Amino acid sequence: MNLDRLFSPRSVAIVGASERSNWTRRIHDALSAIGYPGAVYFVNPRGGTAHGAAVYRAVTEIGVVPDLIYIMAPARSVVGAVTEAGALGVPAAIVLSAGFAETGADGLREQERVAAAAREHQMALLGPNTLGFVNPGERVALMPMQSGDPLSPGAIGVVSQSGNMAVQLMNMARSFDVGLSLLASTGNEISVSVADVIGHLTEDDGTKVIAVFLES
Repeated sequence: MNLDRLFSPRSVAIVGASERSNWTRRIHDALSAIGYPGAVYFVNPRGGTAHGAAVYRAVTEIGVVPDLIYIMAPARSVVGAVTEAGALGVPAAIVLSAGFAETGADGLREQERVAAAAREHQMALLGPNTLGFVNPGERVALMPMQSGDPLSPGAIGVVSQSGNMAVQLMNMARSFDVGLSLLASTGNEISVSVADVIGHLTEDDGTKVIAVFLES
């Protein structure tokens, strides 16, 4: 599985974004803090504005095909968002939303629908139930990051099934100025697994050490 567009997106669409959403603000602020150089689009069926920018009612209305969609919509809306973006040719997605296999049989069925949609469109999907990733060298932060110490690029790649642990490791790296090549949380792993991220890191010339946090 090629994860280049997932971890080095040149443009990002935040699906489910709104001015009042705490998650929209946190991801917007993380991208701003790290100095993301790419385009950021906001998408929500209600339209409106967010952070001074227009909110598109659908990914298809943006007018370009983003490299990645970051989905923070309710679980029941995720399969539609993945299907729409996949049909448009979007190669990668992150699903922040929870409410899938971790909640029981109904959630598992919904998760299987999302997985099938990602496979149909050959989309590299991180999650669901994940906080995302940070790629300091490419200045991409699609994971909540508070203002404060900078996050330096370096030679250590980190992959964690736990989103909370990933954030804690990121904060430690910032505090002690430890450089990272990539830090990713994988969540429920319906598409991209820990093994896939490790494989990606082994092919990265800038990564010299790989640290892994596994829960199962």
